[in-house]
Amino acid sequence: MHRTFKINLMKEIKTLYSRLKYKKEFCIELSKELQISPLSIYNHWFGSFWAIPEKYQNLVLNKLKEKNETL
Repeated sequence: MHRTFKINLMKEIKTLYSRLKYKKEFCIELSKELQISPLSIYNHWFGSFWAIPEKYQNLVLNKLKEKNETL
């Protein structure tokens, strides 16, 4: 993946995530779909590290877009 695209992708994810009112609930929903611990998602993916695995970034972005459309 091109570096500039990856940076823009993460910026969009951060922006959309910051708009969510119920962040933990979003992480729980995502964890059920991906079968990953909700605490891992909350702390590592959306915490201070912003370490969302590359293979999940597009999925996360799409889920955030869906959630933000319903706000």
